[in-house]
Amino acid sequence: MCPRLDDPITVGSKTLRNRIVCAPLSRIDHTLDENCLMRPEQIAFYKRLAEGGMGMIILGTNIVTPDEEGVFFNRMAGLWKDEQADALREIATHCHENGVVVLAQLSTEGEIGRFSTEEMHALEQYFLDAAIRAWRAGCDGVEIHAGHGWFLSLFLDPAFNTRTDEYGVDFDGRMRFFRNIRKAIAASCGPDFIVDIRIAGSTPDAEGAAKVARALEEAGYDMLHVSFGPSPYSTLPPADFPGDFVCYGGTLIHKAVNIPVMCVSCINTGEFARYLVENDLCDMVAVGRSMCVNPDWAHDVLAGVPADKLRTCKLCRDAADCYWMGIDPRPCGEREHWVGDPE
Repeated sequence: MCPRLDDPITVGSKTLRNRIVCAPLSRIDHTLDENCLMRPEQIAFYKRLAEGGMGMIILGTNIVTPDEEGVFFNRMAGLWKDEQADALREIATHCHENGVVVLAQLSTEGEIGRFSTEEMHALEQYFLDAAIRAWRAGCDGVEIHAGHGWFLSLFLDPAFNTRTDEYGVDFDGRMRFFRNIRKAIAASCGPDFIVDIRIAGSTPDAEGAAKVARALEEAGYDMLHVSFGPSPYSTLPPADFPGDFVCYGGTLIHKAVNIPVMCVSCINTGEFARYLVENDLCDMVAVGRSMCVNPDWAHDVLAGVPADKLRTCKLCRDAADCYWMGIDPRPCGEREHWVGDPE
């Protein structure tokens, strides 16, 4: 029997009360201070989301390396020093009070060819230290961001990873960083601390992505969050698939492994979320922009609010005028960028 959207699911040692996840959101309208600390409005944003009925929230993005050159323009939270974990502690406490499992997404940026072998060893330590901070702050786990063309995603793609040291050359070399940090986090944070990883369903193609997914499962990752990466998708969805190529890539990875797989991208209705889970195309669904429009999206969907009444993102793709991107200060509900009754 296929699962239902409101069925519990076990990820690592934690049980989620349902299969709706708030995707990691980097709200760039919430400018941080010079120390890359979350401001009160960011903390309040996540605490409000925690009251919305989902099973898990992934907090994104937390940068693990010092932003000495202003690469992130103080737009993303840092997690390279202890004081930056205070916000995670407050958010995690509120999540747990509301029955929500919470992960902190970890990431960094750089040019793959400019990191020496010694600097890669140091980067592994930065990721480990950030994971320990999240663990001590009360988070249930971390998500390693190796998708979207970010720095770590390049290591998994032979078209970009042309390194000739231990972090390149062949498949084992390209996997080395991910195996090393998974092992290190388990040793420091214990077996109950979830380690999820966000990958592409197309790195370097569908077959190669499935091979990566199986290797990550063997390395001990608890969950795979499948999105897109630096290489274009080579496998397009069939005409009768109601989602886009990113979401379809997740369904292919789901067939390749035995650990939970989460699909993301353009999941803005309860009908589509149920279609994915209840046809065993994935284990969980990640929803981002619709939860910015409606923090109670998960509650409303599980309560059976009909599509024509559900307040949700209508996928207008108008990023230059999208509240989620922080350009227009008015919420979507004031700008015709949502679907459903705002009341």
